[in-house]
Amino acid sequence: MPRFDRLVVVHGRADGRLSGGPRERARIGTLRRHFRARATTHVNGARIALPARER
Repeated sequence: MPRFDRLVVVHGRADGRLSGGPRERARIGTLRRHFRARATTHVNGARIALPARER
């Protein structure tokens, strides 16, 4: 993920709760360290976020 400037992140749950597994914690940690949310929307019960790299 860190090599990209923008991402599309689909959260399967609209409430944003995490499964808590090690892969999920690593993914969320990387997003929080390197990206900031620029837009968020909900589609069919899923939350879609568009994070971009902090410059």
